Amino acid sequence: MSPQGKEPLNLNIVVCVNYLKGKKDKNGLEIHAFSVGGFTDPKKVSKMYERRFSIESSYRIRNTSKPKTSSKKPEVRYLYTIISFLIQNHWVTLQWKYFVKRQTGPKIIDEDKFRFDTFKMISWSYLKRLFRIPDGVVTLSNITYD
Repeated sequence: MSPQGKEPLNLNIVVCVNYLKGKKDKNGLEIHAFSVGGFTDPKKVSKMYERRFSIESSYRIRNTSKPKTSSKKPEVRYLYTIISFLIQNHWVTLQWKYFVKRQTGPKIIDEDKFRFDTFKMISWSYLKRLFRIPDGVVTLSNITYD
């Protein structure tokens, strides 16, 4: 329906069916439905959304690795963005080096073995030990909570 509720709203829905054939240790069908405008070839739509999904995923990962800042200086914000990309690229390099399934055919990363959160936790504990960052604070008197 249109916003006024008088005219029907026409949508093109494309259904893409992939046969898994043992890929990623799965069998059966993978069915995706897309609401699209303009073109209706299922393979083109699937490729377009696949690329878009990888872009969204890279931004989501970047946002989890980027330090928060209240600085208005573009140089500082740019530096943090570069650092977040370096951290992300290091994680991807480690995944490709140590977590690729041994098989014939294309290389597939076993993503469940080394998640980004695990990488951040290991990196943070290493940096705490390297720079001797304490886990807590020693007080001179007992703290009581009323």
